[in-house]
Amino acid sequence: MIEKTISLAEVEPAEFFGANNTNLRHLQNKYPKLKIIARGNELKVMGEEQEIDQLHEKIVQLINALHNQGSLTESRVNEILERNDVE
Repeated sequence: MIEKTISLAEVEPAEFFGANNTNLRHLQNKYPKLKIIARGNELKVMGEEQEIDQLHEKIVQLINALHNQGSLTESRVNEILERNDVE
């Protein structure tokens, strides 16, 4: 098990996490084997390296969507999390 800190410095945490941390809960539900803790503009993640890397890639995609569209809707978050990305 490893621990990694993922910075959310380039986005407003409240916008990224969503109302009542809805988006954060979606991330936690998608990656139940990981322990994900939000601290300000950082996510502290503990678990297996491969799953953390997958989560990190999804976070990058969510940040890009937030920048491109100005907000993250619940449906957009679900679409990104459910998409099978080609490695």
